[in-house]
Amino acid sequence: MTLDLRLAPMAAVTNAPFRLVARECGAGPLTSEEIDVRALVAGNARTLELTRVLPGERPIAMQLLGADPDVLAEAARRLEAAGA
Repeated sequence: MTLDLRLAPMAAVTNAPFRLVARECGAGPLTSEEIDVRALVAGNARTLELTRVLPGERPIAMQLLGADPDVLAEAARRLEAAGA
């Protein structure tokens, strides 16, 4: 029996080390913690840390939180440029 396991996003839980452990336990695509796009675009250090992706985590989805389409788009551009 083959299971298709996916890691659900969990605030304050699914950080990079946790995601790697989940991958080692068989999780498929990984998901980041919830990332506030306004804080990301503003360069908030804690938020930038949430976007850190370690070797072995790909493929990974970044969960973005926001309501302004322009800010969401800018955050997505920045994450893509950073390799997410």
